[in-house]
Amino acid sequence: METINTLTIKLEEEAILYDYVDLNDKANGMCVKDGEEYYILLDSHIANDDPLHKTVLAEELGHYYTMIDDPTPKPGDSYHRKCRIDKEEEKALRWATSHVIPTNELLDFLAKNKRSTAQDLIDHFEVPKEFLMKKLQHMASKQEYYEVCTNYYLCLSNLPSIYITRFFDTNIESKAKALYGRK
Repeated sequence: METINTLTIKLEEEAILYDYVDLNDKANGMCVKDGEEYYILLDSHIANDDPLHKTVLAEELGHYYTMIDDPTPKPGDSYHRKCRIDKEEEKALRWATSHVIPTNELLDFLAKNKRSTAQDLIDHFEVPKEFLMKKLQHMASKQEYYEVCTNYYLCLSNLPSIYITRFFDTNIESKAKALYGRK
């Protein structure tokens, strides 16, 4: 699980400059490429909100790792460019959710805490609710069930509802284990 400290260490390792500025409520953060240099600008109001700070920093770092084209919207952008920007945003968010909330760590937490609520996950990973839901949506796009531990599965087929289920029918259980068992 990433923390603000581990993310800032990655910034330093990659020689990415970052600063806190007033972005005038236009964005919480920006990743900008200027020639060969990368800069991450974070809105100064997020510095005191650790969950938001961590997730915005992770998403902007995700832009650095996944950026193909400059995703900054510009006046007069074509529909095609706006679609490319949306794809760039989604790639960066997917990178961020997979690093801040690794799937194996999420499943391990649920294995130890089978009666957890979404709030328990939010508190454990120290993220905003919207970020947790994005992580679960990304997981659901790959598969509907994830094995938490023997015979218990995280069900993501009815998002935003999430729950852990147990299959009592041995035929269904063996099919679920074959399809959704931990890898």
